Amino acid sequence: NDSSRGADEGLGLKSIYGTSNGHLPRSQIKSGPDSKPSSSFGSVHHSSSTGGVSRRQVRREAPKPRARSRTSDAAKLQAKRFFEQAQADLSAADLQRTQQAIVTLKGYGDAKQEQQYLKTAKELLVLLASKPSLIRSLFPLFPSRYRYRIEKMASPVVFDASQ
Repeated sequence: NDSSRGADEGLGLKSIYGTSNGHLPRSQIKSGPDSKPSSSFGSVHHSSSTGGVSRRQVRREAPKPRARSRTSDAAKLQAKRFFEQAQADLSAADLQRTQQAIVTLKGYGDAKQEQQYLKTAKELLVLLASKPSLIRSLFPLFPSRYRYRIEKMASPVVFDASQ
């Protein structure tokens, strides 16, 4: 048996399981300046819970929700600041109309009704025209595809209200 073990080690094991990238699936091949040489034994861990897929592959394919949650956390914080400022600066009736307009904007945005969205945004700007600081805190809440046009609409509205 010693002769067969030596034959296995000498003949094919190194060529099959060695560090040569020629026999590894593309998903396990490391490249670039940060790659470290390792044997394929260390990079593949089969588990019944992953259905025979290596843990390393599962980790790579998992979505990265943290980046998305940071964005949504920032948006929620901006919305919170806007509504805190609106509660302090607006009357109860104006605050209610503002909230209704924002809900309407959300509906038009989800339905991709651009003209209605921009029309409602202008109505909101007219409602808030006497509070330029409130309008400025509202801009980051708009989707980027509408933000420039809404900022452009806000300038004459705020100017007219200031006179």
